[in-house]
Amino acid sequence: MPYTSLIVAVLALIASTAFPAFNIQPLILVIIAPLIVVVRRSPSVRQAFGYGILFGTVYMAALHFWMMSLHAFVPLWAITLTWIGYSAYLGLFFGATCAIIRWLPDKVPIWLSAPAAWTLLEYLRSLGPIGNPSGEVGYAVLNLQPLPLLGAMGGIFFVSYLVITINALVADIAVKNWTGKLITCFVTFVIAGIWLATGQLIRYHTVRSTPDDTVTVSLLQGNHPQMDKFNPILWAKIKHDYLILTANTPTADLVIWPETITPTLNDEDSALRTKIHQLAIQHQSAIIWGTPIHRDNQYYNAIVGVNRYGKTLDPYLKNQLMPFGEYWPGRSILTFIGLKDILGADYSRGNQTKPISVSDTLKIGSVICLESMYPDHLRRATQGGATLLVVIANNAWFTHSSAAEKHLQMSRMRAIENGRWLCVAANTGRTALIDPLGYPTQTLTPDVQAALVGKTTLNRETTAYTNHGNWIIGICFLILGISSAYALYLKRNAD
Repeated sequence: MPYTSLIVAVLALIASTAFPAFNIQPLILVIIAPLIVVVRRSPSVRQAFGYGILFGTVYMAALHFWMMSLHAFVPLWAITLTWIGYSAYLGLFFGATCAIIRWLPDKVPIWLSAPAAWTLLEYLRSLGPIGNPSGEVGYAVLNLQPLPLLGAMGGIFFVSYLVITINALVADIAVKNWTGKLITCFVTFVIAGIWLATGQLIRYHTVRSTPDDTVTVSLLQGNHPQMDKFNPILWAKIKHDYLILTANTPTADLVIWPETITPTLNDEDSALRTKIHQLAIQHQSAIIWGTPIHRDNQYYNAIVGVNRYGKTLDPYLKNQLMPFGEYWPGRSILTFIGLKDILGADYSRGNQTKPISVSDTLKIGSVICLESMYPDHLRRATQGGATLLVVIANNAWFTHSSAAEKHLQMSRMRAIENGRWLCVAANTGRTALIDPLGYPTQTLTPDVQAALVGKTTLNRETTAYTNHGNWIIGICFLILGISSAYALYLKRNAD
């Protein structure tokens, strides 16, 4: 057992290298297979549960090591305990996955049960106030096209389902006799052929679709360290930098500034708004920017802006707030035990999904920072008529860690899912322009101050995912429900 535990931990570390900063993406198609074999051969469900917890904790700890970069803002001991505790919490979902795989009878094909269990637990792991979709295996194949293009059919969870199906088929080949190996190989080739053909059809349709309009965008990367943004003396310079970057791109139809240009109510800065209005009218450019705002005695993390005539646009108020960063879960309890003085003010949660309407054809579906990890926000915006998707972010918190690369990797799937161009404007990077196939057509080097200027097309056609959402989760529930009923039937008959 100690050797098996070591093997499971090593598998988890290798699996994490399929993500940034290593990006060895083909590994994810086979590295889960040995884990499935270990789990199926475990002597008990309890032991399989333990292997799953070990795998998940190590895997998530490796993927979340970027949290240690927050030591400049949080005591090192506190962030270390948070990193370990949070990784262990996320590991429980992997434990549940492996327990389900082991509990289901051998007569249920592993290539049917394992993908359903894995995908369903990925989905459940993303829910709730501390839900986390990071590490979903579908994100690790974004460069292995056309497989990720199937996200246009069923979203990130459908891609994860396909990835685990491949791993489960490999595991099935490993444990069967020669006749079984040949049958499984044949099934694998047939399924892979169908997936590849479907992906190519999606690519062909996307490339051949006729756009409604063409828009030139300018994505600004101010490159202001987080400590500078905390310094009120520097706020005037930071705002000036963005005004200069805007003024130097007069050909853009849309200028996008990143999240929280300064941590103050910038939309109430009359001098700044006057200059932005003047630039918008002078250059005939719509301009949007990220800022805290105060509405109805509440504070929001928001996107505000003006159209090319200087008319104020309806703001976007962030829906998915980051716990402990934008609000404090259990505030009343923390206050009761005497920690009131360390708590910052909470942002309030927005509830809108309507796109920002810039013109008759330009409707912006927008999210702020880590909100882009949760696919439903931009899906609902696209259902509401969004023709262009925008992510604004401030990754300065994470300095030179892999967090910004991981954020961009996950954001790219939103373009595929909804068949839209995606603009990512990040303060310190990665700023990028993503096409509807999820490919970054242009990017800015991190930690430089610059504007990325490029052309995008607007589209009103909707994908199957936009229309029907995470239908694969219902399929997974159905598979596990029938498999569980069958397992109970076999157990009752055996007794």
